[in-house]
Amino acid sequence: MAEMKYILNDLDYYSEVYQTYIRCSGRHGSIQEWVDTAFKEEVVEKLSKRCQSADPLKVLGIGSGAGNIDCAMLEQLLPTFPQITNTILDPSEAQNDRFKKLVNEKEDTLKGASFEWKTETSDQYLDKIFSCEGGAQPPKFHLIHAVHVLYYAADLKQTLKRLHDMLEDGGLLFIIIVSRECTIIKVHENMNEIVTDLRPVLLTDEMIGATLDSQNMPYSGEQVTRYIKGTSVFKEGSQDGDHLLDFLTHSKDFRKTAPDNLRESVLKYLRDPECSMEKDGEILFFRYWVPMSVPK
Repeated sequence: MAEMKYILNDLDYYSEVYQTYIRCSGRHGSIQEWVDTAFKEEVVEKLSKRCQSADPLKVLGIGSGAGNIDCAMLEQLLPTFPQITNTILDPSEAQNDRFKKLVNEKEDTLKGASFEWKTETSDQYLDKIFSCEGGAQPPKFHLIHAVHVLYYAADLKQTLKRLHDMLEDGGLLFIIIVSRECTIIKVHENMNEIVTDLRPVLLTDEMIGATLDSQNMPYSGEQVTRYIKGTSVFKEGSQDGDHLLDFLTHSKDFRKTAPDNLRESVLKYLRDPECSMEKDGEILFFRYWVPMSVPK
């Protein structure tokens, strides 16, 4: 049996399986659909009242990946803020290249937006700018967004404090994070019962909320309920199914490399009502997330 490999040790493969995960969410299940319908009220209208004089609006995107969500946000922001500067953080060079290609394709709808890409993690970036010598102050932003990226923060309390400190007065920290009821969290909890210390614990909205509360940072947010088509996970030889299984377990080639007892346990658990439901012949996994707005 080959050794199980943590998926984040191969960022390009992680990006590939994440794109499958997004595609299997479908249009209605995607965050982009939520951005198109709810982001204006959740973020744009708040910023328009709090940062009226921002010219340009300064935005920091953390873990922006291929840029689909960032561009959807910008298309909502630009009618209110005609000039926007974007600093983009992502450790995957391949993802940054996809983002740049998307910006070129959307040139007409992104007029007024400029970009600076940095190929590094948020921890690397924050450590660097908060250790500036000579008294240099960290840059300030009107909007900092972290969409599905704070799961892996090495020091959550420090990360949130630093991000909050980097906000301009009236600025907004916008986080999207899964809830504990999400299938991926359930799977990780199940795996850790079988194999100790297999994976670091993924952070959830409860942990983010508790950390914000401990630092007296007010926030708002309500759970969004969406689903992922997961029938392919149970089909041998399905690439989409293998990708979904790898993403849910955060393991590369999980079906081939996991010990038999772990693989069987995870596949059985994915059919449990805690993890999935069946509708119109399709197995649906739960993709619950919480958009959290943290003002300064």
